[in-house]
Amino acid sequence: MISSKVRLTKLAVACLLCGLFATQFLSAKVIADYGADFNLKGPKLGWAYRWNPENVDILQQDKFKDLEVVKNFYSVDADNPPSRKKIKDAPHPDGRWLTAKRNSISCGYGSVESQDKLNHFVILSYTVQPGEAGTGRIINSEILRNNETGSHEIRISVNDRVIGTDILKGMEKQAFNVELGKLEVGDTVYLALGPNGDRSGTVKVAYQIDTGQ
Repeated sequence: MISSKVRLTKLAVACLLCGLFATQFLSAKVIADYGADFNLKGPKLGWAYRWNPENVDILQQDKFKDLEVVKNFYSVDADNPPSRKKIKDAPHPDGRWLTAKRNSISCGYGSVESQDKLNHFVILSYTVQPGEAGTGRIINSEILRNNETGSHEIRISVNDRVIGTDILKGMEKQAFNVELGKLEVGDTVYLALGPNGDRSGTVKVAYQIDTGQ
């Protein structure tokens, strides 16, 4: 059995650590907010909305392609927006339903259906601007699937350093708050959402990135 003295010592240490952590982020500032920053006239400074096109794996960041504006959302091809009518000879069949909207995304085809047998992701990224460097976090995150069946994959990375991945199932609201480590000017935080084999419908998403000294 742990003595009262030991319990108090452990509690004191825990409180001290919490205090140090809280102090570090006392002056933290939000540098990116997906919903608030979403802009149909073109991504706001620092932001990019991309996808991994045909024959490009999710790890090949240098080959991602920008999405294009179509009315009130972004898609892979402004000339061939998502449609229930299958377009013959469409240039990007694996991205047929892929979109990014202010509060939601719809991924492309998964490896089960795609012509190249790859999963096709919506890739939201933010590049740290001058005056924004510091210890970073994803905060106030929320993700909600609209389909009980199937699953989605979420991937978070800083440049080519993977922070974490997970498989999302069900329709319960989930969070993906995570520590990002030290962020320097020019570092890019990637959030990729895609199918886990089968295409799995729309996902509502919200998150912010902050940095503290």
